[in-house]
Amino acid sequence: MQKTQTFKHMHLHPIGMRELDQYLTSKMFTSPHSVIFHVALPGGVFWRLDTIDQFLKEYSQSIEALYRRAGAAYEVEIANSYKGLEILSEITVRAPDRDIIEEIFRFIEIWRKKPTVVLNSQPGREQPPPTPTGKSKKPANPKPSRRDRKRPCLTPRH
Repeated sequence: MQKTQTFKHMHLHPIGMRELDQYLTSKMFTSPHSVIFHVALPGGVFWRLDTIDQFLKEYSQSIEALYRRAGAAYEVEIANSYKGLEILSEITVRAPDRDIIEEIFRFIEIWRKKPTVVLNSQPGREQPPPTPTGKSKKPANPKPSRRDRKRPCLTPRH
């Protein structure tokens, strides 16, 4: 049985990727299995990496990335990509049991609610992470935008 879901506007944070990998290698992929770790970096650089540590070192700077572990009964694939200016994560999980598949997707949902790697329109540039309150830091005295400036009232008040 297999489930695939595409998540828009996010790539999993590298810490979430590491935790997911630790879970998978301790529960599902304990025997020899196939591994693919690929990243595409700005400037047309493409790497095929051998270890999760190498992969995670490059992951947050990647334009596109592919994480895949596959064995006889299980497969987990996370493919990060772009379509125009939209970033996507397509996640595929194959397992003999629906509960296992749903457990992995619950893990993904937990990490979707935590900070994720969100890239600007220029690939390779990350936005600053949110503060613990979930809001991005703003300058102490931000210059008001045009929209925020007070405008004279053009309608008479009664």
